[in-house]
Amino acid sequence: MKRHPEILSAALLAIALAGAGCSAARKDLGEVQVKTLKPMTSTQRFDYVNFHLEEGRVFVSSPFTPVDFDLVALDDGCLRGNSGTRQLYYCPVSQRPDEDGTYHWRSVGSDLAAFSTKIKDGGRVLEIDATTFRAELELGRTPVDAQIRKHPGLIGAAFARGLFPASKDEEGSDSLHHEWKYVIAR
Repeated sequence: MKRHPEILSAALLAIALAGAGCSAARKDLGEVQVKTLKPMTSTQRFDYVNFHLEEGRVFVSSPFTPVDFDLVALDDGCLRGNSGTRQLYYCPVSQRPDEDGTYHWRSVGSDLAAFSTKIKDGGRVLEIDATTFRAELELGRTPVDAQIRKHPGLIGAAFARGLFPASKDEEGSDSLHHEWKYVIAR
């Protein structure tokens, strides 16, 4: 079978231009690292997970790959994306938070995931609750941290999907509720 280099070149150029057009639609905010200060074991290979943020979008970059988790915030408040071959679709239970500022999220469709997010301590901490696991993520004052505050469900869904690094329980945790703390490193 003879290949036609001009057709192949034109197809690759079209794909590159389409990809460039898609990526130009969202402002790139860069890479952050969610890191545990208490790895589960002393020989734990990864005590971090890198995420790449754009306005209204987050995807994992290492030690996983972007196809392992990619999620976008929609205009209706819901989150859509994919994790491997699985489609992800989460919506807030209510358009308004609870009295304490907690938003509750649940999956739409066959995936039975639910989690909640809450910005507390004057915007310094994002608390994520997923079944029996709770994470606290310390935030700073960068544009990336502001994006996490604006769309906490994006990072909340990553935690609920099990993408944060393994961590030892914080003092006061028990078998019914594991509490972990993380920091964002740049």
